[in-house]
Amino acid sequence: MVKDKCNMKDDLFVPSIGKSGGLALFWKEGVIVMVQTYSQTHIDALVDGGANVGWWHFTGFYGNPDTAKRPESWAKLKYLKGTSSLPWLTIGDFNEIIGTSEKEGGSDRPRQQMTNFVETINACRLRDLGYTGPKFTWNYGRADSVQIRERLDRALATPEWISLFPLAKLYHLSSSVLDHAPLVLRMTQQPSCIRQKKLFWFESMWLKDQRYDSLIFCKASLEECDALQKVLRVYEEEIKGRFSSNTPTTIKEEIKGRFGAQVIKQHEKYLGLPSLVGRNKRNSFNDIKEKVGKKVAGWKEKMLSKAGKEVLIKAVAQAIPTYTMSCFKIPDSLCDDLTGMIRNF
Repeated sequence: MVKDKCNMKDDLFVPSIGKSGGLALFWKEGVIVMVQTYSQTHIDALVDGGANVGWWHFTGFYGNPDTAKRPESWAKLKYLKGTSSLPWLTIGDFNEIIGTSEKEGGSDRPRQQMTNFVETINACRLRDLGYTGPKFTWNYGRADSVQIRERLDRALATPEWISLFPLAKLYHLSSSVLDHAPLVLRMTQQPSCIRQKKLFWFESMWLKDQRYDSLIFCKASLEECDALQKVLRVYEEEIKGRFSSNTPTTIKEEIKGRFGAQVIKQHEKYLGLPSLVGRNKRNSFNDIKEKVGKKVAGWKEKMLSKAGKEVLIKAVAQAIPTYTMSCFKIPDSLCDDLTGMIRNF
């Protein structure tokens, strides 16, 4: 049996109907797999990746070969996405392509058929893992000697799963006896650093020494000393100050001379944020509106699905003001403007 030859301990079989269909899932001893649901077209399970990874969601999927029933397959895929919030990987024969470049020979694929698949991928927040090996995974030779080749098999995953396995790679293997190319997914994790840094302990008694205003820690080496001196020189050169409009000019010049400082304008920034926010807050945060506006304008030129637009809004547009909002309360009128721009998109 395949299970014994692959040295697998546990399994789940979904029997075939006649000569078609049939699914199987094998896993090794020590691997914890909790099967959630299964049918003639899918096996859905939760996998324990251990202390460093945690649980993740796995789905082995088979798209309905009948194009009239293909929407049922996409509905099932969306349903399975909603059954878990864990990082998700789905792999299998989806019986569909995402573009004309994934097909050679035979009649053209209906565009709407491919669009439905792409929209389902976007709605499920899935990304294609790519592949190494031959481009096409399915080959069919007709009686009139016309060869049809398509990429029907693939691995898709959410960004969260990709973060867990950033080095994962899918391989398309060759086969002389099967019409589908076997897929092998190697889920290598990011190698962890073996060498551990020596722990540093801060002594609270150092704070009681009145001789020091600041404490600087570095390695006792000439290279560290040179780097520290360079940092201090830059810091000295970049000392800046801002005076209120009521400060007399003579006082300004005296303070500038003592500190060797520069005078900055009100709307200069530090770490991307305004150094001072006055009464006119809209001017201080107007760059947020400009950034969102440029992004939305660029997106409008592209042909995007509804799901694709939703992903861009949540992942990009709504993330732009997050950093500023964590430090300042931006005006309600600016929030209304941003909301309006996103709604119009």
